Formats: sequence, structure tokens, C-alpha cells
Amino acid sequence: MNKFLIALCMTVFFAACASTSNSSVSKEPSQTTEGKTSDKKSENLRHLKDLKVIIAKNTQERLVPLYNNYLRKKPHFAGTIKVKYTILANGDVEKAEVVSATTDYPEFEQAVAADLLQWKYPGGEYEKCTITVPLTFSE
Repeated sequence: MNKFLIALCMTVFFAACASTSNSSVSKEPSQTTEGKTSDKKSENLRHLKDLKVIIAKNTQERLVPLYNNYLRKKPHFAGTIKVKYTILANGDVEKAEVVSATTDYPEFEQAVAADLLQWKYPGGEYEKCTITVPLTFSE
């Protein structure tokens, strides 16, 4: 049986995606403003738990079948793909790019990035944000 793991240990940058009051979230140094965030700005940030729900759902429904399909082409490949993508206020994913990968399978890595462009997050009065997520694939 094939298995797919998503590393939600979030060694990722949630820039303006999650509240700075969450200790498991770190802001990029260039976006820190003396460690303070206005209340209005905090209301427009996506929460880490909400991001995890969408990532987990899409992992199961979209990435697992994608991985299984590519396993038929290249049996026994595995590895981690770190993908950086931007979520717009309306919930659409604007762009996705592979930051690093250990799968040694560029065709699959690009397919994962392309699939992320189809993901949909809840829309609202959120700030545009960019996150980086490590995805680990193994048989």
C-alpha cells in the first residue's frame, strides 16, 4: 500500500498568513515591524489551523492519487518536495514553485506545483500571503 506524508511540522514561513500570536508561526524577517501587529491587520491574517485543514484535504484527495499515478511510471521513487505558493484574498492560489526537492523526478515535481494552482482556500478579507510547505512522498 502506498502512503503519502505531509510534513506539517511547519518549518515554513507563514509571512502574513497566520497570526503572530501563534508561537509555531514565524514571520519572515523582512516583514517584521518591531514585533508588533495592529489589531486590524491581525483580523486579516489566515490561521495556521485553517491552512492545515485545506492542505490535509487536498493532500488526500489530490496529491495521493497524483503520486500513485507517477509511481506507475517510475516505481519506488520517494522524497520531499518543498513548494512555495501564494494564496490570494479570494482563496485562489496565484503561483506555485518548487523551492527544493529530493525526488529526482522533475516531471512529478512540476505536476505537484501545477496541482497546487487548483487548490482553493476560503475567501474573505485576508491579506495575500505566501507559504512554503514540505511534502514528503514515500511508498
